Amino acid sequence: LHSRFDQVCTMAAPASPSPPLVEASAQPRGECLQSGILLGRSAFASKKDRTVGFISEMGSISPHSSPKGLVDTDVHLHVQSRHISTDCVTGPCQSDPAQAIVPRSARFVIFLIMCQAVQAFMSYDGGATPASLDTIQAEMDNAWTPTEFGLLGAMDKVGMTCTSILWGRALQLCNAKILLTFGLLLNTACTALFGSLRHKGLMLSMKFLLGASQSLQGVWSAVWTVTMAPPEYKTMWLGLGGLSAGLGNGIGTAVAGFTTANGLPYALAFQAQAAVLGLFWLVLLVLKRRWLVLSLPTAGQQQHEQASLTRSKQKSLSTLSQLRSLSQNKVYVWSALAISSAMFQMSGIQFLWVRVFVEIWGLNKNHVTIAFLVVTAMGGGIGLGLGPRYIDRRGGFGTPPGVVKTLRVLGKVSIVAALAGAWGIACLVGKVISKDQGFWRQWGDHWLWMLWGAILLIFAARNACIPALSGINVEVVPVQSRSFASGLELTLRNILGYTFGPLLPGLIMDSLGKVLKIDPQAGNDWQLCVGLGFVFTANFLDLFIFQRAIASAKLTLEAEQAAVLEHLREAFKNEDVASLEQLVAKARTVNLQSHKDGAAVVGMANEAIGAHHVQSNRDVPALGLDATTLFSRSKIALASREELIKRVSDLDLEAGRLRAENERLHLLLAQCSDGSITGVGAEETVSGQDAGSTPSDAHDL
Repeated sequence: LHSRFDQVCTMAAPASPSPPLVEASAQPRGECLQSGILLGRSAFASKKDRTVGFISEMGSISPHSSPKGLVDTDVHLHVQSRHISTDCVTGPCQSDPAQAIVPRSARFVIFLIMCQAVQAFMSYDGGATPASLDTIQAEMDNAWTPTEFGLLGAMDKVGMTCTSILWGRALQLCNAKILLTFGLLLNTACTALFGSLRHKGLMLSMKFLLGASQSLQGVWSAVWTVTMAPPEYKTMWLGLGGLSAGLGNGIGTAVAGFTTANGLPYALAFQAQAAVLGLFWLVLLVLKRRWLVLSLPTAGQQQHEQASLTRSKQKSLSTLSQLRSLSQNKVYVWSALAISSAMFQMSGIQFLWVRVFVEIWGLNKNHVTIAFLVVTAMGGGIGLGLGPRYIDRRGGFGTPPGVVKTLRVLGKVSIVAALAGAWGIACLVGKVISKDQGFWRQWGDHWLWMLWGAILLIFAARNACIPALSGINVEVVPVQSRSFASGLELTLRNILGYTFGPLLPGLIMDSLGKVLKIDPQAGNDWQLCVGLGFVFTANFLDLFIFQRAIASAKLTLEAEQAAVLEHLREAFKNEDVASLEQLVAKARTVNLQSHKDGAAVVGMANEAIGAHHVQSNRDVPALGLDATTLFSRSKIALASREELIKRVSDLDLEAGRLRAENERLHLLLAQCSDGSITGVGAEETVSGQDAGSTPSDAHDL
């Protein structure tokens, strides 16, 4: 028997050494039945550990087919629960559910074209418009006022703010490919018309429509990336979305700036943008419709059935009900506020950069512009290069435990940003008070270099957090509401981030000047210092935001763990093996083994499932307790507190009755023993019975 077992284990052993999952010993059959055989757990071992193969091999090793001379034995499998609780719940690797809908190679192509290239060239006009303002003014005979130019630059953001929620709702009700085709065609046509028109009202209208079509692309891109990205690249893909927008903005600035500087009309830059977008529109027509969907079919359902179910459920959700649901989702609310805070800081720094370093430090504007590009590019590159990669390696945020873990990491990153903000405020105050050029001599002002270092750290921290925050903001929302939630988040980002970033510091600076009656000539440095310092203080607000987000995510995780645990108990009561299998898989996603009693319940579920499958397989003899016995035993182990209290009360009453009966029997035994010892003949025996023992009592004894 031992020789056969060693042979089976050698055949089933993995190629690389691993911690032992199963130990074996030969015991008498009675001992095996008393202790139980945990075949179920070994049946649900990791795919990497091929020792589960011996279950079918052990079919030939039974007490009924053992060679002559061997005792009646069973093979007793001792499964180490510390391995099982980790392996059967967490699993060895992440799954890729989108693979069944879109091949990975196709997803890479769609991401590069629709989420990167299209996003970059839609953001192109954000840099091309400011670089063409002087040429536009010259070609239109100075018809634009500064206020109108400001409105022209902000009109695309107004369009994005006004239409983001509408596009999110439309993506719930309409086909994604049809909407994307219409939006990209609209953006291409408006871009070409903007470069050709010479009327202020029409140009403002075109900019509004450009922003409106860009918001559709932004909402779809965020939700599609969270749904379709491979798990190991999800955070990185979300981070590259922001990088492509900045790259497109820079390309637009370069093309429009160089062409207009060499005497070419400003329309050339926008016509080139329209031509490239037109090529992307042709590519979009070729893509399959199912490759652009924003939700995946649920396991166990056919795709067409799930699509019809999703559509009917989405239509039943009103805008008001979705707003109410999202407002009650605390993780969504706090992650949206964290994204808006990051955008507020970066847009506020960009708004005040030139004025601060030109007026306070007296630097050349060209050098200040180059410094801005270098500092922000280095900070953004460091953040995007390290943050998403680190989060993906730690498992990402695709599960509730992953959301908690990721938010904790981002909370630590926000501490770095807060310290950098305090450092930046100290540098501003030190420069304004000292009014010197530093003591680094040929290396320049030390206040300047330290302030640039603080801003670099802030940009690095913010760019490291934004991709994961964007993914969490979509991941914690039900699938049918994700497009609407993404549109709402984009609206909040535009209002609280991009709009308030330049607006609030300006209001603070103006209010300070009016209240303190600061001389514009002498006090302008202090106003700029206060304005930029106010932007830096937003880093301290993030500490509170992340603290609340982590607390909300932990509450959500605990609620889901409790729900899965309760469903497991119900499945045990109903003896439903199919439900147990689904719930064990669900337990993996909520890290149930970390919950109180979670590991024990999952272990019992695996034990019952394995026993059921072994019992249903007629070729494999039952080596231990059957599924029915395991289910009956688990009812007490999984009972609620109220059920246990009632059970204990019943047992106490039964124990009291048995104690009384036991005392009566002990008394009878003592009386009979006394009678048999003191009496030698029949006379003594009769006298002993007369002393207190009756015939019925003797019969009971």
